[in-house]
Amino acid sequence: MSNYIHHTAIISEGANLAKNVVVGPYSIIHKNVVIEEGTEIGSHCEIGNPIGKSSKIPPLKIGRNSLIRSHNIFYEGSTFGEFLITGHHVTVREMTTAGRNLQIGTLSDIQGNCEIGNFVKFHSNVHISKHSV
Repeated sequence: MSNYIHHTAIISEGANLAKNVVVGPYSIIHKNVVIEEGTEIGSHCEIGNPIGKSSKIPPLKIGRNSLIRSHNIFYEGSTFGEFLITGHHVTVREMTTAGRNLQIGTLSDIQGNCEIGNFVKFHSNVHISKHSV
């Protein structure tokens, strides 16, 4: 299987998408992004939202076989291990590091600069404050 990018999606030239990546309708993938193999991005997502004009911000990295459902916003500078799963309308701010098998429920919010381990599950409407471990 090769990548499937919906014709309404916008993929920046600097984005790095591996094989077998799906990007849904009206989603935006910014330039400072690495999406690993087998990942699916739902509709109306913004992946790698810039946090500033500095070129020193690390890329947003989404691990392989992840599922990001519709209306998610992920800022650049974070790293997520394989098998990330989100609900709908999730916001993840910059500089968060998460292990494998993270599940983030619908309407949840991670305020950035957080460290999250492996096999963590947040249910719906969860707010994680900045600098949480």
